Amino acid sequence: GARLNANARDNFIDLSTFTANNGSGVALDISGASSNTVSRSYIGNPLGYALTLSGANYNTIARSTVAAGPGGYVAVDLFNASSNTIEHSWVMTVDAEGIDIRGQRNVIRYSTITTGTSAALYINASSNTVIDSYIGANQAVAVYLDFLASKNEIANSTLSVTQFDYAAYYVNSGDENLLRDSTVLSPEGNGVDIRSGSERNAVLRGSVAAGGYGVYLLSASSNSVSESVVRGSTAVFVSRSPGPVIAGSRLIATQTAGAALA
Repeated sequence: GARLNANARDNFIDLSTFTANNGSGVALDISGASSNTVSRSYIGNPLGYALTLSGANYNTIARSTVAAGPGGYVAVDLFNASSNTIEHSWVMTVDAEGIDIRGQRNVIRYSTITTGTSAALYINASSNTVIDSYIGANQAVAVYLDFLASKNEIANSTLSVTQFDYAAYYVNSGDENLLRDSTVLSPEGNGVDIRSGSERNAVLRGSVAAGGYGVYLLSASSNSVSESVVRGSTAVFVSRSPGPVIAGSRLIATQTAGAALA
């Protein structure tokens, strides 16, 4: 693989290929580097991690393909990394997170993220943005917002689970996250699943279609669904969740034993 040193700045890399072929290596390591751009490139490791930006800030990955192999290897690792951009790119892996964000103010736009048996996008940090992207998991949650996730926004995107009863959008103890103008699909699981003390999260102008509950609120307070179309066995199911707001939305139960709101 290749590495940019921690003090590397303002480099532009175009039309390049970065590869590694072992679990201990990384195809491209930009850890600690700032303000670099990688464009129109392939970054791949069939046996390990593809792209690491630990502690890296203000870098851009554009019009590139990033691929990691099986064995629990993340394709893009943004640990303690801030203000980086991934755009017009395809990120894929098999059984780990496609993109793992544990830093602030990172942006993903016009990109596709796919994975097999782990979350396609995992966020455990605040103030990140995803826009105009496709986020898909085969047998896992598509988007997982964990307990440090707050004030993240996903907009104009498609969140999709292909198989099994996983939620497409899952919030665990996250606050004030916004999912807007997006399509949420899970043919066997819940569409939107917000639980475990999550507060003031919002779904706005969304289209949700699920085989389970369209929106499931469990032990979560003051969350809202507004101006949306929600389909599910029960469209919106609220349990031990005070202060929910369901406004201006069309709720459609797809099973006779279900309800629009329960």
